[in-house]
Amino acid sequence: MAPRIARNDLTAVLGFLEDARSVSGTVPFTRHLVDGLTDVIGCEYARYREIDFALRVEIAHVPCSAEVDAFGADLVEMTDADWNAVPFDPCYRATFSEPTGIFIASELASRSSESSDAADGWQAEFDRWDFVDRMWIQIGEPSWAGIAFDSCERAFGEREAELARALQPHLRELWRNASVRRRLRAALSALDLDQAAGVLLLDAAGRIEYATGSAERILSDHFDTLAIELPDSIARWRTDVSEALVLATDDSTIVVEASKDGSALLLSERPPGMAMLTARERDVMRCVEDGLSNTEIARRLWIQPTTVRKHLEHVFDKLGVRSRTAALSKLHGVTKPKRVGSGRRRSSSSDMGRDGTKLRGTRQLSMTQGDAERPIPCVAGATFGSAGRDAIGVRVSPLAPLVIFGSFTSGGYHLACRMVAALTKALVAAAADSMIPTSTDVARLISAILAS
Repeated sequence: MAPRIARNDLTAVLGFLEDARSVSGTVPFTRHLVDGLTDVIGCEYARYREIDFALRVEIAHVPCSAEVDAFGADLVEMTDADWNAVPFDPCYRATFSEPTGIFIASELASRSSESSDAADGWQAEFDRWDFVDRMWIQIGEPSWAGIAFDSCERAFGEREAELARALQPHLRELWRNASVRRRLRAALSALDLDQAAGVLLLDAAGRIEYATGSAERILSDHFDTLAIELPDSIARWRTDVSEALVLATDDSTIVVEASKDGSALLLSERPPGMAMLTARERDVMRCVEDGLSNTEIARRLWIQPTTVRKHLEHVFDKLGVRSRTAALSKLHGVTKPKRVGSGRRRSSSSDMGRDGTKLRGTRQLSMTQGDAERPIPCVAGATFGSAGRDAIGVRVSPLAPLVIFGSFTSGGYHLACRMVAALTKALVAAAADSMIPTSTDVARLISAILAS
């Protein structure tokens, strides 16, 4: 039966663990903590080492203060010869032969099962560093990580082995936490290459535990605060996260998104308003502001309704919203799309056909100054316009060719010829209207011919 840990040893272990849990860096054991472990075990020297043999990288080497005083603090980088000699190191070999990861060198050397080569290796190690015994506590896998304790006065016994067994699970937990922090910091550093996005890691109380450089800059530039606590606007939003938080500033828009458990926040800095949208997305949003449906937008922009939906999804994602109204509010402060048909004027003579019937679906579209000098190509169903007057719309039903063909085959040649002539006049009129100013004699002549 293993001896119980003495009260004073247990008190020392608990004191060390209390200090160790206050460390939040990427290295689990600072020199102060290694000094504490040296005092708990009661030996002269101790060091924490972590090596990735696959990458040939020494991740950490933290000696105690006494070892630094005795041998200096200058750490020599391992050479190829050192790496090649590692598999023959007795300490390294022993970590794989002991299933618990804890061993005492003097005990291993005295075992009858140990070969003379292993015993000679340990004796050479003792002579090299002038110590009597070594104890090792393995704490990390798959990298080779652990703490070595060297004694110069006496051999380690059952007391030290029992302390090692009590410490090992706690040391492994400290190592795992630091390893996660190290990998996470490396990932965040890679993410921080994007200067427009930053990451905040929060504790259970919502306090900032870690902030990338970009996150610190965004908080400083736009919230006038350090990366110590969340700004009030973000803290209030975090209590009830239903969608991304979008905050408009003078020169940009800040979008805040939260992880599922709220422990991580992604801060994105985006251009303000329309500046973050593509040209086609801006066209779509102008149509949305006019109150058009997806089908109407597709007709106006000559694209498919599915393409309109895709553009709107991209706009919503960029603005951090889920509806058209919210998107307009973010862009212009408009809370409701204005319906084009609302407030439409009463029918005038321009809306009436020659027979006095109202032309359904006609709409007066004002032309911009940029359209004055630009000819618009004649395409069936397109809208033509020129400076100084309203546009002429020509819409051709997809069934028109079938009706014309049917009229020919059924003997209605007169009706078919009238339909073709009417369609030709409409297209010629629209083309002439878009390309020839109305003030010219040529335009008047064409109008007179078509009207006859």
